[in-house]
Amino acid sequence: MTTHVRFSGALDLLEWKHRIFDLYRDVRGAADPRAAWLHWRETRNRLYRDHPQSPLLPERRRQFGGCDFYDYDPAHLNLYKAAAKDEEAWAAYLDEWVYGVRSWDEYLDKVGGARLARIRSNTVAGYAPGLDRR
Repeated sequence: MTTHVRFSGALDLLEWKHRIFDLYRDVRGAADPRAAWLHWRETRNRLYRDHPQSPLLPERRRQFGGCDFYDYDPAHLNLYKAAAKDEEAWAAYLDEWVYGVRSWDEYLDKVGGARLARIRSNTVAGYAPGLDRR
């Protein structure tokens, strides 16, 4: 590999990082949370599809239609909030949901496909329609 190629790759990586930093700054400063989320999604998808430092392989980028996004899981959020109020319950929560899973695949199996399908965001609406948020 030539020095020019390494230097070019380093500049691409620096530019990727700056775009991500700018994106998070913009989202944190936005007055409209929904517009901020849509901006975040569109920018991330564009970077994944078009940027030289995309984690996607070049052949996958051409077919890339966008990342899957999920609404928050109200049932799990309530479980988390209840556990966070008590030290013993918090330790049990961590053992079950953090330390007790060995891989991302195992975590997804634990959450379950039906549950993930319920919280998957509609790409047009930007949220999971019909999700009971109580």
